[in-house]
Amino acid sequence: MIESDLARLCPGQDREYRVYTREHDLVEVPEADAGFDFRREIQELLPYVSGLRHRLLHTLAGKREARWLGDKENGRLDPRSLHRLLTGRPARIFRQRIQTEGGKAACTLLLDLSSSMSGRQIELCRQIALVFAETLNVIGFPTEIIGFSTLDQDLRSEAARDTGLDMDEVAKRFTRLVPLYHAVFKAFEEPWRRAAGRLSEVRCKALTPLGESLLFAGRRLAERPEARKVLFCLTDGQPVVGAWDEQVTMSHACWAVRRLSAAGIEPVGIGIREQCAQTIFPRHAVIQGLQELPTSFLRELCSVLGER
Repeated sequence: MIESDLARLCPGQDREYRVYTREHDLVEVPEADAGFDFRREIQELLPYVSGLRHRLLHTLAGKREARWLGDKENGRLDPRSLHRLLTGRPARIFRQRIQTEGGKAACTLLLDLSSSMSGRQIELCRQIALVFAETLNVIGFPTEIIGFSTLDQDLRSEAARDTGLDMDEVAKRFTRLVPLYHAVFKAFEEPWRRAAGRLSEVRCKALTPLGESLLFAGRRLAERPEARKVLFCLTDGQPVVGAWDEQVTMSHACWAVRRLSAAGIEPVGIGIREQCAQTIFPRHAVIQGLQELPTSFLRELCSVLGER
């Protein structure tokens, strides 16, 4: 099953979206800041954290499987066993209700680290990532947090030299001519407290390679054993990789979302002042004001995870 999921998510299947090279792409695990007080960082969002925890725990508890086991010596009277009173075997006429927890969901938060996220937006995203991980840690859901962007490195000259084409021809032939950048702030297998210090390094980079980053996070998520897998993506702009025709980049992002869904992963887009989330993600929320971001994101998180 996992191999099949990963096959659906391998890069390069969209023939219109052409990558010059992946040799310079960077995946890093930022250094954790031991002095980073993540609790102070989310202080202004604490009311939302406590409320969300309560709502999620209550909702998920309501999703537990419940059934009755009969032939018990104590508990509630079992109507189906009352005939035993007439047969001289009255001892085991009770039933007991048992509950089993519903399955956990593996959850990824994919954070846009593009340059347009600078200022208050990136600060809120860092706080939301802290709330996300802290809350799901309490519930016991496996969690991963990944930032995505590109490096400030133009590979057109290298591509022109290697292919013998001029710069304009190179730009028309290849969609992406900059290296990808992914920061794994928290991996699934890591204890939350150990990873929390890395979120001090949530900083802006360059462009918005949404499609490839969705696939990158999706491949990691597909390896999880949990039956349910949810990928939340927080972004403030349209997919951009510096392409000659960025419509190809947009189409590739839509294609990537379809691949995720085909692999059994639930993609959820949270757009910040950007309507393209409605075009790319079947399930989405668009936030117009930064003051709405924490409550809207947490409301969507609760809604999605509260579903069976």
